[in-house]
Amino acid sequence: MASLRERFLAVKRREMLETVKSAILDGESNTIRSALSSARTLIGGRDTAQTVAGIVSGRVTEELNHAQASARWSELHVSLPRDTKSEVWFLLESFAQAVGCFAASAAFGESGFATMAQSRNTYTRFVGALHSRNLDGAIDAWTSRPRGSAPEWDDAGHYLWLWSGGDAGTAQWSTDSSWLSLVGAKKVAIVGPAPTSPDSPAISESTLVGRIIAPGVLEWPETDIARGRCDLAYANSKSTKWFVAQGKAAELERFRYLSFRTSSGDALGLTRSRVAFHHKRLLPMPWDRTNMVPLAAWDLLHVPEVSVSIAGTTFFASRTAYTANDVRFDAERNKSTDQAGSTGIVFERCVSFSHHNIGAHLNVMSNLAEAGAVSFDREGSAVVAMSYRDYLAEIDEFYGIPKI
Repeated sequence: MASLRERFLAVKRREMLETVKSAILDGESNTIRSALSSARTLIGGRDTAQTVAGIVSGRVTEELNHAQASARWSELHVSLPRDTKSEVWFLLESFAQAVGCFAASAAFGESGFATMAQSRNTYTRFVGALHSRNLDGAIDAWTSRPRGSAPEWDDAGHYLWLWSGGDAGTAQWSTDSSWLSLVGAKKVAIVGPAPTSPDSPAISESTLVGRIIAPGVLEWPETDIARGRCDLAYANSKSTKWFVAQGKAAELERFRYLSFRTSSGDALGLTRSRVAFHHKRLLPMPWDRTNMVPLAAWDLLHVPEVSVSIAGTTFFASRTAYTANDVRFDAERNKSTDQAGSTGIVFERCVSFSHHNIGAHLNVMSNLAEAGAVSFDREGSAVVAMSYRDYLAEIDEFYGIPKI
């Protein structure tokens, strides 16, 4: 468990990230410089803070193009001491991604994972091994865990059990009887939100269909691979709060079960609803947000003998992140997004991806896919087979260079 000081510093780092990223979206270069200067002790000192401020504000004001900014990020990475703390590596990765320099950010992320994998803290070491895709290292951390381990080891044990094919770790199953009676020993296909290939086979009627719901996304065309079906609906906290505020409970009754990211869904008063298992403890930093398709897969993998397949998910390694049917309504900006997920603000998706640490999500799912715990369609399989660095280079091309 993190100490009081560690939790305090995590909060301060999150606040700094939020301030700088909001300023990126608002085009406020002075706020960027001020926030980084004020929090310089959190990011490696004055020189590092000044360098980061120069790159980030330079991208916002267009004084630096993508290639110039990427080169400066690479120079900064090389200049830092190898004993830099993992938190600093990940802060720098996040800032680089927020201004669209995804390929250049990979070196910071890899250094962060390597630092975690060498930590004296066994759980930190486990997470570092997970994101380094090092099964032997994860098993070593698991076998070295302290007695009377903290709750995060439940997640580690279950993940390791899945990753190792049952050879290591300890499975942690859901105890929700009504949920288990519906999903247990079933085939479940998580569909979307990205397009599927025209030649993708239709999903059988005996297979349960899971989808991500959001404002404006509650039904699907009968022409898709699941014939428009959705049995198991998943919603993140932002969407759930919107459903509550708009009084949408009656519209959600159509689904056989609803799984929410947090207990905010309780306010809807639906009997066939629950809080999903989420994978936040498996992400590198406490400020990383969970993506919903990986969350749905992780949640379903807590059901004994379930078979989970995923179609229409490329982890955004495509210019079409959402089908025309799956574009969401952004209540904060009072407009729908385009099929890239943007409402038109420069760096909007880059900032969002940096909040969610999309490369870490790829690592979580890549290990499980390689182990056969979950399967993907052709497009998804090609993405989860990528290295961390190659994946972020793809995101660079699709979102970073065009500043989406």
